[in-house]
Amino acid sequence: MGKESTPTQRIYFKAILLSVILLVAISSQNLIPVHIAFIPILIPPLLHTMAQLKIDRRMVACVIAFGLTATYMLLPVGFGGIFLNNILMKNIVENGMMVTSAQMPVGMIIPVFGMFLGLFGRYLFHV
Repeated sequence: MGKESTPTQRIYFKAILLSVILLVAISSQNLIPVHIAFIPILIPPLLHTMAQLKIDRRMVACVIAFGLTATYMLLPVGFGGIFLNNILMKNIVENGMMVTSAQMPVGMIIPVFGMFLGLFGRYLFHV
């Protein structure tokens, strides 16, 4: 970006950086099951860049938390399969409600959408 970057360029770069962190968090749950082990590898080298761009570290924490949590709440693969089928569905069935594994991700759309709205709102007010 250089020393003479415009505010628009910085906003675009912040959005790209946060999107890449989000994609890494999502893929750490499903594509490469390392869960949170990517954080000490990816984030410390970016701290200087984040400080120069004045990216709020709480925003980065929200992006990582959303990427980790929303994927296993919604996608029944990897850690999501364990959460949705072995924990959530098992407890619902044990308490007398008849559900199928196909219904579990559909039922989790509302909380994940709420998390998305919170993340999006946090981004809008802290860019």
